[in-house]
Amino acid sequence: MNWKKNTLTLVSFILMMGCGKQPSASYRVPFYSNSSGQPQGISPVQATPTPSPCTGCNAPISPPTNEGQPQGIAPTTYPQRPVIFVPGFMEAVPKVFFYGIKDYLEKQGWMNLSYLNNGLVIEKAEKYAQKVKEKIESVLKETGAQKVDIVAHSYGGIYTRYYIKNLEGADKIEHFISIASPHKGTKLAVVGSFLTSARQMTPNSDFLEALNKDDPTPGNVCYTTVRSNLDEIVIPYDSAFLKGATNHLVRSKDHFTILYSKETYNIIQKTLSHPCDCCRIFG
Repeated sequence: MNWKKNTLTLVSFILMMGCGKQPSASYRVPFYSNSSGQPQGISPVQATPTPSPCTGCNAPISPPTNEGQPQGIAPTTYPQRPVIFVPGFMEAVPKVFFYGIKDYLEKQGWMNLSYLNNGLVIEKAEKYAQKVKEKIESVLKETGAQKVDIVAHSYGGIYTRYYIKNLEGADKIEHFISIASPHKGTKLAVVGSFLTSARQMTPNSDFLEALNKDDPTPGNVCYTTVRSNLDEIVIPYDSAFLKGATNHLVRSKDHFTILYSKETYNIIQKTLSHPCDCCRIFG
């Protein structure tokens, strides 16, 4: 039992040691290139717009309007949906990890921002996918909205995708944004292999093979990923790339500081400012 306890302690230390780091503003990635219609910093191989009459996510942002907005909310391009922040592995206090993004969106006029509180997230993905389902249903009932937007970190992106694919969640989500999520697994998961959740995040696990089989981005959800080349938890870092999504690379951030990056804030704000409709960009 001692080796299990020591291993869990090691995992906890590795995951939490980045939490207090402050972001650097030395690197900035412009979000859109209006000439190409693609996010800058992503090669044509990584993000190629699918032929479609839908302009949705590729369209330039229109002048702000208050039409259809509750009084007191900042102007946006279209009425906003509730946003739910979904935490990752061992992220027991979501507001510690998402406070920067939440504060930024609030300053841009977003309302109805909430956290999915799972406690210490160490169990299998299926359990937390059910919690995502319950949270979304609660928010939709409370707000009267038809859909929500999801911003998920790390493991949170994995079990949210399970909800979308296996629990009929595609009709309840407009935008799904994952930040540093190991969509193809991480080699570091072997350290915690006594946990079902860690085994599920092992590259080529049965769980990930099933999740990524056929269409990894089902439904009319607009999928977006944000990853960093210096991610010390998602190994290799390109495991955070998701086929069928709009994939963004934010350089010089680690697994946690990417959550406090102005580049990340910009990507999220720009993405949520567009209606998705039928728009899909394939990676």
